[in-house]
Amino acid sequence: MPGKTSRQKNNIYYAIFSLALSACGGGGGGSTAGIAYTGTTSQASLTVSNGEEISTAAFQNGGSGQGLGTVLSSLTDVDPIPQKYRPTTSSLVTTLAGAFSKIQLPADVGTIRRAVQSESDSFSGECGGTASYTVSVDDVTGDFNGRFTFSNYCELDDVLNGGLSMSGNIDSNSVGFGNVTMTMTSLTIRTGNDSFTMDGSMSLNLDDNPIVATMDMKLKDNTTQQVFWVENVRLSIIQTFAYEELSMEGRFYHPDHGYVDITTLTPFRYTGTDAYAFPGVMVATGASGSETTLTSLSNTSYQIDIDEDGDGSLEQTITGNWSEL
Repeated sequence: MPGKTSRQKNNIYYAIFSLALSACGGGGGGSTAGIAYTGTTSQASLTVSNGEEISTAAFQNGGSGQGLGTVLSSLTDVDPIPQKYRPTTSSLVTTLAGAFSKIQLPADVGTIRRAVQSESDSFSGECGGTASYTVSVDDVTGDFNGRFTFSNYCELDDVLNGGLSMSGNIDSNSVGFGNVTMTMTSLTIRTGNDSFTMDGSMSLNLDDNPIVATMDMKLKDNTTQQVFWVENVRLSIIQTFAYEELSMEGRFYHPDHGYVDITTLTPFRYTGTDAYAFPGVMVATGASGSETTLTSLSNTSYQIDIDEDGDGSLEQTITGNWSEL
């Protein structure tokens, strides 16, 4: 996730994207055009043996977080902004924001009525790679559709490869993107040492702050080949020049353990160049009332409380450093 200048520019344009997948279905696993979730679909029982693993994976939307310390230690003075430890879907949103802010709408949209107008162009990412797009706008209705293609496109040190299609409606007041839906199949994001391929859907209203995205996606860890699933997850992000704040709620499926329902009690706040959020509290609820609570104690440490039977009495409390996950 690169440069600070890019992050600040994106404050204005932050609302921009969504992804819509044809048949991302709920319930029993389901499949998208390219990725199928074949893991456990029953509700997970959260225990002292799996509570930390499921809780941290649910926060990240998949993966283990291993190797993050290596990523941070490899940063140089040329790129001093550390990698943020945050959900993969949040990284996707901010990376797409940088790209969508650079789309040039047809010049006459909102002024000259000529039905459908089109625009095509390409540009470089803040830290490398290219993105190309084509967008067509119906100047009478404001409806638009188009396609993006990414080739090692880099924003905020996240790198995108692949393509997606987009559709929605232009805001008649601001003559800018309003409601957007995108469809993606096998879009790959590399963030730090992690690489995920994603098929799924996300819907956004690009004029909102906080930006609220609702998504249903499969995420394949390209290292382990495990497929995770975020179902009807609602991601809310506030971004200012001083901090970024995010909340999540919805259902997360871990292929080895099943699903948990996640809720953010206190938004996770990233201040300045801090790699880790503080404060922040997320609860994961499993079978029979079992529950884990992930709490950021500081921008260096976390705590996980595990209640195996939902009686309010903790079976285990784990503390550790974010960089060791």
